[in-house]
Amino acid sequence: MKTRNKLIGALTLILCMFFLTSNGISASEYKKPVFLSADFAKDTFESGEPVTVNIYTESGESEIDSIFARIEHEETGREFYNLKSADSQSETKVEINLPSEAPPGKYVLNAVTLTDSAGVNSFTHNIGISFELIGGAHRHRKADISQRFF
Repeated sequence: MKTRNKLIGALTLILCMFFLTSNGISASEYKKPVFLSADFAKDTFESGEPVTVNIYTESGESEIDSIFARIEHEETGREFYNLKSADSQSETKVEINLPSEAPPGKYVLNAVTLTDSAGVNSFTHNIGISFELIGGAHRHRKADISQRFF
């Protein structure tokens, strides 16, 4: 009787695992969307201009639904990001609007997340491309009050 109950329990567990996976495919076999590469539309952007990053991808088991891109100011660590619906399964242009107070300097693309129509995410970090922001907010200097007018 105990052996029979163990056998029924094991069989139930196997069947549940099979039916709970998508199309009978285990999570380890599921083909996630793939990040191939990225580049910025330009090497230098001016303050107030949207930053355009081209994300090159390959769909997996399901079509790519959305793309999240995050950039970081190299000196301050301040981050900016945008989430966009995929334009196609191979290339999407993501625009990131920096606020007027964004500091000038070097920004790096530090993360891309692809989400497919099944809700499966594929994360890529430390991508290694950058651009320069010119203009924008500058650090405030203390006023020089050495010259006084009376």
